[in-house]
Amino acid sequence: MLTDNIETLDDFLKCCSQHQGKIFRGVSNKGYQLVPAIGRDSNRKAGSHGPSQEQEALRRFKNLSWPHVSRDLTEIQWLALGQHHGLWTRLLDWSTSPLVALYFAVVNMGYENHDGAVYIASKPQALDLDSNTSVFDLKEVRYFQAPAVSSRIPAQSGVFTIHPEPDKSWEPENLVQLVIPAAKCGDVKTDLSKIGISEAALFPDIDGQARSVNWLFKWGDL
Repeated sequence: MLTDNIETLDDFLKCCSQHQGKIFRGVSNKGYQLVPAIGRDSNRKAGSHGPSQEQEALRRFKNLSWPHVSRDLTEIQWLALGQHHGLWTRLLDWSTSPLVALYFAVVNMGYENHDGAVYIASKPQALDLDSNTSVFDLKEVRYFQAPAVSSRIPAQSGVFTIHPEPDKSWEPENLVQLVIPAAKCGDVKTDLSKIGISEAALFPDIDGQARSVNWLFKWGDL
């Protein structure tokens, strides 16, 4: 993995100009690996990852969420919906927008002195959305355009990778990590807000608007 440090928004944009057509993922701690939430040690009991338990978790989510869903969804759409509402899945969120990824890298403004980071990867092979094969039977990491089952997905230019071994870190060829020092995260977040990359824009619901106003009250020009 190639690692580089960037300290300003301009530096970041210059770096990203070399990576057109790729996907971007922001993390608030550069130590976070590319491991889906369902596979992280902190999110599961001791022992190996269990696909049957994962499928049962999805089934229960579907049953409990059905009153809030207005149409039938496919398996991959249910996973995408769950992912965007905090369900632990074998998906990883990415964006086709480097600025969106940068926002998520600096969103905590270097909390507890953690450097943020943006991962940049080439798109793996696309998932065949017309196939009858269950996503739980995939053998290789696949990429797919996130279905707009939530208003947040198009707002964040959201895409997903889906991981057949979600307890293993994904390390594709030519992976890049751009690190934003903790001391610079606040400045970068302020600069992003000035060009419209904010909580209000990326979370276009009442919760997002409230968090955006709170941030402006403490740090911005209110």
